[in-house]
Amino acid sequence: MNRMNIRIWLTASQRRTLGISCYMLLLIAGCAAGTICMLAGKLDRLCSLCLKLGLSISGEGPLLLSALRWNGGLLLLSFFLGFCAIGQPLTGLLLAVQGFSMGCLLTEMTHGMTGQMQLLQYLLTAAYELAVSFILLLSVRESTRLSRVYAGICTQGADAPEMSHRLRLYSLRYGVLLILMLAFTGIFLLLYSILL
Repeated sequence: MNRMNIRIWLTASQRRTLGISCYMLLLIAGCAAGTICMLAGKLDRLCSLCLKLGLSISGEGPLLLSALRWNGGLLLLSFFLGFCAIGQPLTGLLLAVQGFSMGCLLTEMTHGMTGQMQLLQYLLTAAYELAVSFILLLSVRESTRLSRVYAGICTQGADAPEMSHRLRLYSLRYGVLLILMLAFTGIFLLLYSILL
């Protein structure tokens, strides 16, 4: 079924819901893959790389830098992929990578978890990772939309009316997503320092 048929059979609300559902499936599949790889002991190098680059709660280096390095990098990469005509599959891959990293981290945290403080640390980290993953999901949706416009311009020579308006809205939305990510990171670090 081509895109025109999807537009005819689905309302705008249904298309949005379908898009968000597909993005969530990518995130969940990545998380499941990360969890399985950690539990099975396979892809050790990839898992250790994700743990090294992702959120580090082991006390190695500042937690703020660790929290922003991975998630901020993915958000920035998602922003630039929106300007690429072939960025659509790559933005979906970002969600799978984020899910894989989250699965590795949360599985690693469950090893040796015994006390109430460790459970609280796990729940706080899981809530933060889910919030940031949702922000990344929204950023991927925005990037895919803009990338689709550029792909239409390149392949079909389609006109892109009001492109400057689209770019302003795109930048504004990413600004809001960046503020949300910084706010969630600040709340996470504040709760982490108070509770743990």
